[in-house]
This record gives sequence, C-alpha cells and structure tokens, in this order.
Amino acid sequence: MKRYLLQLRIISLMLAAVFLFVGCAGSGSGDGTESASETEGSDTVTDTNAEVTSAEEVTDTETETDTTTASTETAETTAEETSAQEETTAEETTAEDEPENVSVSYSELSLDSVSELKEYISDGALDTYSLPIIYITTEGGSEITSTEEYISGSFSIFYKGTETYSDIEEKSMNVRGRGHSSWKLDKKSYKIKFDKKTSLFGLTAAKEWCLIANHSDCSLIRNTLAMEMATVLDSFIFVPTSHMVDVFLNGTYIGVYSICEQIEMKDGRIPGDRNSTEVDTDYLLELGGNEKATSFGNNVFATELCVYVTIEEPDEAVLTYEQYSYISSYLKAVDDAIMSGGGV
Repeated sequence: MKRYLLQLRIISLMLAAVFLFVGCAGSGSGDGTESASETEGSDTVTDTNAEVTSAEEVTDTETETDTTTASTETAETTAEETSAQEETTAEETTAEDEPENVSVSYSELSLDSVSELKEYISDGALDTYSLPIIYITTEGGSEITSTEEYISGSFSIFYKGTETYSDIEEKSMNVRGRGHSSWKLDKKSYKIKFDKKTSLFGLTAAKEWCLIANHSDCSLIRNTLAMEMATVLDSFIFVPTSHMVDVFLNGTYIGVYSICEQIEMKDGRIPGDRNSTEVDTDYLLELGGNEKATSFGNNVFATELCVYVTIEEPDEAVLTYEQYSYISSYLKAVDDAIMSGGGV
C-alpha cells in the first residue's frame, strides 16, 4: 500500500513539473526572458527527477525493511510455535511420569468385599503406591453414628509394599466414633476394639487402636510428625506410634488416616498401677475430655487453665473420693502457681 501511495505521489509531482514548464514557456518574451524561464523550468524538472530518484530509494528501503520485518515476524512465529510444541511435549511427558492420583482411583471403586479390593491390588493397580490399606466392614453395612456405642464388624489390613508384617483378613472387632468437637467434622475419626489382642505394624498386641482422620490438617502428617519428634526427644514415658494408611469403610474409600496406639495404662504402652484405690498411685488424665464439668460421679472436673479434665485411670468404678479430691486439688494448685508465676 505504501508503494502505491509513493507511485501516485511521484506521478503527481511529474505532472506538476510539466504544467509548470509549459506555463513558463507560454508567458515568456524574446528579450532573454524565455531563455531564463527555460532554465528555471529545466532546473525544476531536474529537481523533480531528483525527488523521484529519492522516492524510489525510499520505496526500495521501505520494501527491504518490510521484508526484513516480515522475515523477523516469521522467525518469531516459528520460534513461538516450536516453543509451544516443546512445552506441550514436556507437559505430556510430565503427565506420563507423574503417579496416578490415588484418591481419585480409589474413590471410583465400588467394592462389595475384601476379596474385590485384594483383586484390584493384585492386578497391579497403583504398583508404585505402597501406603497400607485398612478395610472395615460393619455388620449389615451400618453407619457409625456414635462416639459411645460400638457396633460389630470386621477389620482387614494389607501391608501393601511392606513384606515385614503379615496381612490380616476379616478379623472380628467393634468400632465407634472418636473425638469430641472433631466428631462434628465431615471426616470422622474412629476407635477400633478387637475381640482379642492384636498387633499392628509389629507393635505391642492390644485390643484398642485409633484411626485419626486429621481433618483439620491439610498435610495429614502433623500428628505423626509430632509423635516422631517426641520419640527422638526421649523424655516421655510413652509416645504412641503412628502409621499412615488408606481406609475403606463398607467398600467406600474414606481417605488417608493415621492409625496409632491407644493411650492407656498397660504393658507396652503407659506403665502404671491400674485401678488402685490408694491415693499415692498412678493416674491417667485426659484434658478436654468432656464438654462440661459434672459431679464427682462422672469423674470429670474443671480448673481455670486445664478446663475440663477426665480421670481415665483409675476407672470410674473403683475411683475413690479421696483420689478424686487429691487429683482435683493438685491440678488447681498447678493452675494457681501458673497464674501467679510463683511456681509449684
């Protein structure tokens, strides 16, 4: 388009020069004016020719510039296309290398039995994923709706990718909900109680085990990490051992959980004299164990800092009033000492 405009401009200049030359020749006289006019006209034509030459040079330069620009744009376009192709290839390669989304794969399953789950695993599904799997079935597929009442069922565990321990299939147990305020969350924690003492992950055999949901922890590992750190510190009488597992409930995948030892007085866990009636004995207390303070009969009391305290051991059935008074007075003295800053 620029080239056509320049050509029109050149033609206009040439026509103007011709008209100027003709006009000057027609108006001249024989006393030398005509000669002067011819000279001026000749100069004008010469100047016009110079303009034409200059315009042609400009046109050629602009054409070369346009060509160079077009070539540069073409090169840039080619480079962008190549880069896009490389990025697409890299994304495809990365997608192929990334492990399959386990939660999605498990959530898509519809399992009616433990055997179906085991068949799914044995078919090579998620071979590179080795998190152990726990499969819980409640009697009649009943929902777990209480943190106090147990319902019967069976428990299976597959130590996927771990040959150290022997799998357990359909072992009888009872299960209930676990937690206080956490029980109101979408992902529930559970308490497992076997009919007979059972060892999981090579730990001390016991009837009671905990499945912790870690609902408020997006990383799902804070509890396990805290327990590992406490073990390294080597300053605690007992630290529950925790393992990460995938959990199925009545054929439905419910997520990644931590299975850990129940905190209780017994061999292999917290050492102590259980259910003694002596005042000078061992006690196991749970802080925040109830939503409100009640009477001595329910072995729960409150202090300013400790808030609600439940006496787990000695058991409520054998707990004496003297023991209750001793524990209550001791913790209130601790509260007072902390509040005053004077120490116990």
